[in-house]
This record gives sequence, structure tokens and C-alpha cells, in this order.
Amino acid sequence: MQRVTTRNGIASLAFVSALFWAPLAVAQPSEQLAELNDLWVTIPDEDRSDLVLLPALASMDAPPPAASSIPAAALLTPDSDSWSSVESWATAPAQVATLDALKTVSERRSRFVFAQPYGDNVGNAAKDAGLWTDLGNPPLLANASFGWIEPLSALGALVQVEATRLGAAGDVTEAMNLVTSWIRFARSFADRQFQDEVSTALSWMIFGMERLRDLAYLYGDGVDGVELRAVIRELDERELNIARLRLPKGHRLAAEELLAMTFIERGGPNPDTFGRVFAQLETGDRPMRLFAEAARWQRLADQHADYFSTVDELESAHSDWSLRWDVTPFDLIWNQAPHYERIDSQRHALITNVVPNAMELFEQRRALRTEIAGTRLALAIVGYEEWGGGWPDPVFAVRPRFISEIPIDPWNPAEDEPLQFFVPIRDLPSSERVQPGPHEMTIHEWQAHLSPEGLSAGAANRAAMMSVLGGDAASAAERVSAAMNIDMIRGQILGLLNGVQAGVITQASIPEIAETVANARASGGRQVTAVDRGMMTMFGALEAEEGEPYTTEEFKQLLESYFTDLLNAPATSEALTTLRAGRQPSDAQVRAVFEACLVSLVNRQFEVETGSSLETESDASFSRTFDATQFILYSVGFDGIAQRAEQVGPGGTDILIWPPMLSLIRDQLNNN
Repeated sequence: MQRVTTRNGIASLAFVSALFWAPLAVAQPSEQLAELNDLWVTIPDEDRSDLVLLPALASMDAPPPAASSIPAAALLTPDSDSWSSVESWATAPAQVATLDALKTVSERRSRFVFAQPYGDNVGNAAKDAGLWTDLGNPPLLANASFGWIEPLSALGALVQVEATRLGAAGDVTEAMNLVTSWIRFARSFADRQFQDEVSTALSWMIFGMERLRDLAYLYGDGVDGVELRAVIRELDERELNIARLRLPKGHRLAAEELLAMTFIERGGPNPDTFGRVFAQLETGDRPMRLFAEAARWQRLADQHADYFSTVDELESAHSDWSLRWDVTPFDLIWNQAPHYERIDSQRHALITNVVPNAMELFEQRRALRTEIAGTRLALAIVGYEEWGGGWPDPVFAVRPRFISEIPIDPWNPAEDEPLQFFVPIRDLPSSERVQPGPHEMTIHEWQAHLSPEGLSAGAANRAAMMSVLGGDAASAAERVSAAMNIDMIRGQILGLLNGVQAGVITQASIPEIAETVANARASGGRQVTAVDRGMMTMFGALEAEEGEPYTTEEFKQLLESYFTDLLNAPATSEALTTLRAGRQPSDAQVRAVFEACLVSLVNRQFEVETGSSLETESDASFSRTFDATQFILYSVGFDGIAQRAEQVGPGGTDILIWPPMLSLIRDQLNNN
């Protein structure tokens, strides 16, 4: 009965809102725009979440600076300096009404759809509030500007503040229910038809999952096991209809719309429209650039493929994405690059300039599935501890009381392996001689975890290299050294040390040595033969694995950096002290110098090839130590190798589920 009353109230609200927010009659839209908006025409007003939520958003007060973004708002606690002003904002009538609207449109298994049409066919109130999709002038799908993204992000920030307020007041379940409502709304918003919209919605869902774990981390003592089971059940992929997520078609239709406008059917680019239309798209609100852009696009017209070739290429790209969307990430199809990434950007500039690479959505969907699996299992473990007084041993003990089945790790190539779980100290091997210690973890590039832009180019390069190395350069060097017989490396290292002790390798002589070696390499092709082979064996790793080999100048730069690192390494000083005392360096000293050499080779090669440093900035990472009072839950990540969550974060190798990254970052910021 309560359900009927709620729906009647919703219908009344939607009817009143529709008087001001309903579509207006406009000029005939393009065929492509009409096809896009036909998706929403059958949705009755009482099922339209936009008619309920957007009027409330229009009345919202702007968030305080401290809550200007979703992550910033989530990091706040009642102990924060700005909490008083943020709490006052969150509890003001306009914000309370907006949260009520959110709860209304995100009821479990409700029929609500965010069905506002694209373009001018919206009510005046939506336009006046800027809460619509502006297609520009002339109206083109490729011009789509989404006025509701920023206000909906402000709603996300409001959800974080209110969840913290509720959790701190002891109502942890209500805090989790609010975040779950936000996740459900984001899921419905993910059915919109432009990649920007879908990507934003997926990012909200991903963050919402972590926020649920964060609330359990902050206020775990107040979690009720029975209510926690209900939250876990609502986060099931089947409840959220994750399998029904589809690739949006807005950008494909935008490309088809432009193709119809700027090409001669059965011919090539139309000289009367091609340059002008694309120049307008490129320049936007910079009219002074229009002439230059028009000329550039007119030149591209001469190289561009014809109408049918462009149609075929567009269809091939989308067919390929659609096929990949429905197979696992480990299907053989992934051995070949997606069709879109093989498109000639000159011959098909229309496609590559209008249609974004949809692989971003593939990555986000996989990240979301990891977050869903991890959040459900983490909450089950927290519930088990609250119920049983300890961490499960093994993790399967949480089943079936808290979760029906143990989630599979979406990143594990075995495709049937669960997420990785262990309790520090308790789950490490021990013996009479070896007692396990606390777990050491490094969180890399933590700022990127809070940034909508994600990793910078340098950080992304570092993350990729760490995946190849299986950790940072130092840990990789230790593994390589441990796997090698000491006799294989002693001769090389002693040759280098003897050169330093004899004064052959000094800071002053390094440039000359580097130039001699680089020139010898250049004169002899890629093989170095003109210098002492015992020393030069070390430089086999300095050749690029792909693409062009290093230039002589690049190779010289590498050698100079390498020898400088060698002279300044503490391991070198210790080994030289032993040599000068008339003794041979120990095996441990030889290995330490060898490892220092490897670290230098990797670091310097990375700098030359990427233009950035592999050595993470001091403030871009931090370390934490965990004992048996915490558990560790993680995914193997994109390299598919379980490495005990030793290196995590956007620049790490494993994907940390518990403790939540957000919680660790907050702790770190508070400690600083």
C-alpha cells in the first residue's frame, strides 16, 4: 500500500514539473537526432526521473569550496575544519529536498528513467536552469554540451557529506542506504546515449562502491549484520542490471549526421560544407580561429576517404566494439587491436574527430565489476567479524550467512579465481626460525585516485612500467639478482669496481667514457665491441625493445647517467671499502652493486623513452603497515599476477579493495 501512495505522490510531482520542464515543439530535427530521442518518447512522465530530480537540482545551493568535488566531500569528517559550514549546507531545506528527490527516483527496482530529450525539445525551465543538452547553433549532435553533469556532480558531493553526517551520528545503515540510492541512480543514468554521460555515470558507481567500504571502515562498529546483508544483496550485479549495460550510440549518430551534411552521397567530401562545418565544431566559442580551421579541414578533405568507405569504416569500428562488449576480457579477439585503433586518422578524420575511443567504457565496466565484487565480499567479511568475533578463516566461511557465493576476480586470467584475501601475520608462513611480520604496503600516485582526469602521462607510464617489472625497479632488481648465480655477475661487478678503484671511472672521466662507448656502438651497429666486454655486458638492457634503436646521443646520455648513479650508490662505496682493505667483496655486496646497476639501467632507460621519471615523486606515494587487526583484500590487477598488495594505487600493480584507498588517503592527509 505504501508503494501505491508513493507512486501517486510521484505522479503528482511529475505532473506539476511537466508544466514547466516538459518538451517544447521545435523545428524538424535531423534523422539522427530523431532516432536518438525516439528512445525516450514512450516513457510516461510519471516514470521520468529528470522531471523529479532536475527541478530540485535547480533549487540547490552551491556547495561550499570544501565540498566542491565528490572525492573532496567524501574525505571530510566532523573533525575537519570546514565541517560546520559543510554540514549547514547539507542540512539546508534545498539540499534536503534534493536528497528526497534522489531517494524517490532510485527506489529499488523502480521504473524511473532519465528521459530528457537531447536538444531544444525541452521545457523553458530546464533551459533557464542550464539543465539540458545544448546542441549549439546549428544544432548538431557532435556539439552536445551536457548542462546537468556539473549539478549532478554537486548532488554526488551532497550524498557524501550527508552519508558522513549520518555515519558519525551512528546511523551507518542509513548512510549506506543513501550511497546505494546514489549508485542506483547512476546506474539508470548510464543508459544515456553519449559516452561522456555513460562514463560519468560509471565513475559515480565506481566511487560509490568504494565509499560504501569507506563507511564500513570508518564506522564499522555501528554496522548491523542483518542490515549489512541487505546492502550486500542490493549490490549484486543482477540487482544493478550490469549485464544490460550497452554501448551508447550518440557519437555514432553524430558522425552519421555530419556525414549526411558534409559529404556528397556516393562521392567524397562536399567542398561547400565540409571545411566550414568541421571548422565550426573545432572552434566553438573561438570565432577568430574559424578561418584557419576551415582551411585546415579543407586540406583534409582532399585526403579524406569517400562516402561509402567512411560509412564502412564507421560501421566496422562499432561492430567490432559491439562484438568485444559481449565477450570476456580474455577472449582471443583481444589479441588483435580494436578496429578503431587501426583507423587512418587522415583518411577518416570525420570518424576520429567525432567518435571517441569506446575502450574507456570497457575499462570502466571492468573496474566497476571489480568494485562490485570487492565491495560485496569486503562487507561480508566485516559482517562476519561483527558476528563471529574474528576474520574468516578461510574467506569462504562468510558464505552463505553474508553472501551467497564468493565473487570472482574480473582481472584474473583463470576466470574462476576469487579475489585475493589474507590477514597479515596470521596467514603468512612461519617456522621456528622465521616469524611473520606486519604487511608492508606502498600506495602509489594516490592523488590520481581522487582526480577525474586519473593518471597524468608520467604516472601512466610509471604504472605501465611497474606492471612490466612486477613492482618498482628496486624490487624487480632484487628478484633478478636472487635468480642469478653469483658467479655469473661477480666478474662484471668486479670489473666495474676495479675501474673505479683504479681511477679509470671517475666523475670527470664519465663523459669521455660514455662518448667512447657510444661511438663504438655506432660504428659497429648495435653491438658494442670496441671496449672491455666484461664491463659492456651490463649495457645489453639499454637497447630499445621496440621501434628505432637509441641514437648515439641518447645512448651517451644513458651511459653518463648510469655511471654517475654507480659512483654515488651506497652499495658501491661499501664494496670499494672492502676492496681497499685488501679483501674481496662478499656475495651480498656484489649483489647489492648489481642491483644498484639494474635499478639505474631501468630508471635511465625509462627517462629517455618517456621523458618522465620512473622514480615516483616523494609526495605521490606513501606506505602503511598492517597487522592482524586488519585484513587485506585485493584484485590481481591488469597484469594478472597476485603480488600480495605490496604495490597498490593508480601507479601500483594490484587493485586494493580493503582497506579502502579512500580511507587510507584520508588517514594520510590527517596525519600530515
